Amino acid sequence: MNTLDTGLTGETLTQILEEVLPTAAQRRAVLQQLRDRPTLLTGEGAYGSPRVIMLTEALISYGARSIIAPACPVCGRTLPLRFKHGDLRCCRRCYAIGLRRTCGRCGEVGDIASRTPDGDPVCDRCTKADPANHETCGECGRRAWCRPRPDGTRLCRSCHTEPVARCSRCGKSKPCYRSATASPICPSCSRSKAPCVRCGNVRLIAYRADDGGALCQACGETTEPCSSCGRDSRVITRTPDGPICRNCYRADPRFVRECRTCGTVEHLYHDRLCNRCAAIRWLRDLFADPEGVIRPDLGGIVKALTAGRPLPLLNLLERTSKRHQLQRLREADSGLDHHFLDQLGTSRDVASLRAALVAAGLLPPRDEYLIAFETWLTETVNQVGERDDEKLIRRFGTWSVLRPLRRAAARRPLSYGQVAPPRTQIRSAIRFLSWLRDHDHTLATCTQADLDAWLTSDGPGRPEIRRFISWATKQHYLTDVTFPSPDRPGRGQSAIEDDERWSIVHRLLHDDSLDTRVRVAGCLVLLYGQSVSRIAPLTGDQIIDDPGQMRLQLGTRPVDVPAPLADLLRELVTADHHGAVLGETGHRWLFPGRYANQHMHPASLNRLLNAVGAHSRPGRSTALMDLASQLPPVVVSKLLGLHISTATEWAQAAGHTRPGYAASVARRRR
Repeated sequence: MNTLDTGLTGETLTQILEEVLPTAAQRRAVLQQLRDRPTLLTGEGAYGSPRVIMLTEALISYGARSIIAPACPVCGRTLPLRFKHGDLRCCRRCYAIGLRRTCGRCGEVGDIASRTPDGDPVCDRCTKADPANHETCGECGRRAWCRPRPDGTRLCRSCHTEPVARCSRCGKSKPCYRSATASPICPSCSRSKAPCVRCGNVRLIAYRADDGGALCQACGETTEPCSSCGRDSRVITRTPDGPICRNCYRADPRFVRECRTCGTVEHLYHDRLCNRCAAIRWLRDLFADPEGVIRPDLGGIVKALTAGRPLPLLNLLERTSKRHQLQRLREADSGLDHHFLDQLGTSRDVASLRAALVAAGLLPPRDEYLIAFETWLTETVNQVGERDDEKLIRRFGTWSVLRPLRRAAARRPLSYGQVAPPRTQIRSAIRFLSWLRDHDHTLATCTQADLDAWLTSDGPGRPEIRRFISWATKQHYLTDVTFPSPDRPGRGQSAIEDDERWSIVHRLLHDDSLDTRVRVAGCLVLLYGQSVSRIAPLTGDQIIDDPGQMRLQLGTRPVDVPAPLADLLRELVTADHHGAVLGETGHRWLFPGRYANQHMHPASLNRLLNAVGAHSRPGRSTALMDLASQLPPVVVSKLLGLHISTATEWAQAAGHTRPGYAASVARRRR
């Protein structure tokens, strides 16, 4: 050792030798190894005995020069070499990789924790999932795999929490792993970044290579032929038979595991956590302050977001921009409100977040259609170029359009059908004023000839200008101008042929390839004359499923539903049609929507019907014409939920003479 120029005195070297090699036999054995291989103390300690490695570590701890810590001969990392790999010394991880075997229960290659009575190896996951290894938790009392606490009690994974310590990486006081050591690490930092063994970039560890090296998301998700289906797909896991893609992984019962937190048995998301527990942990990491504490209001948000389906929430959290958007909720120190959410934007994700918080009671409900129309009106008016035209459109939109909408919203929430026509009317007014400017006119100099020329020209929004012309005439912006009366189509003019109607009904009832929602909605349109705006908010409470006959409450009296459609309604009630992206799914709706506790948008349902040829307006007209020709108006009104005057008009259009005959008899008696 003197030839290595360690820089240590003889007394220090003697002290080190006495501590590491207390017996003469140990000193002679180490001396013989150094004679045979002099480079053992300069980086090749893996070829020596454990005493050689201990001597190297002791010399380095005393500050010796020319002494090099040995690296693992398998992975090349400089770590304590406490295990044996053939004739060499290796680190713990490489030693464990060499001991991996195929589990006799799940069939996966992993670390072996125990063996069956027949001697077959059992991996760590299967060992913990075996009821024979479960104990009674000292806190919740349920039987599960338990871990010991310092006080001697044994707790399950749900009750067990790591002791609080200062993380050696981020410096925050959090529940940490290895809290009793000199380098505790919190759960967030344990999933920290590392150099990818393939691309070399320092990124989050998403996968592990066969030798245990870190792999990033891009390098880990390789595309290979799946050993189950044979298609080239991203590899999710590997078995002794070969790689497995995501679809085959989800369909294979071998990969169903027990969540280490809640005990749910399903296909786990990551880190032995189910989808719901993974989403909860992800949200808690986003909302926790530097001390690892979550405010009570943020805890309510976590509960509200995880009340629905967890997989869409995880898909949202996987996007960095959406995580940052959710993380901004911590900035609402004075309390979360609608105004703060408005600052996050108007995307669908923000709307889903708002609906989830309203459904959970964390935000008061508000009329979103009214708020959206007010915002749209302000932005549209500000884009009008001419100052005079901007003033006119602002007055018209505020007093003639927005004020009636506010009055209607005070009685009940607005619908899409109430706010869509006013937008078209305002756009038409802007086009009309622009057309007048292009023809060297203003609204004050507009004549009947100018209005007629506008109405007969090609372009969108011609009939919708009627409301603006009426308002401008009452406000004396226009004089000596009249708007021609529109030609309103009579009842049943847009009806389709009866043979075509029954052909579509036959397909909806018997084509199993169609979506159940489309089949039920199409039948309600073509058989019962229901509009899409009345079908979308139907709930399960309106279905009366008696043993002998199913009935559907469309009006004041329930209507009987025949067997083929009744079977579809039962399937619709029990089927999971996804529902809300975030928050409660709102299963009380027969047609759940994208947002929490809301039904499907009528426009979305109408698009689904149009895709299969079941157009709602002509189909409804044909159905009502057929029913009105067979039933009295009062019966049609009570069964289908129509106003009695509307039902009478349909009866007259269908040539039903009974109402006229009854009226003539009554007059004759008088």
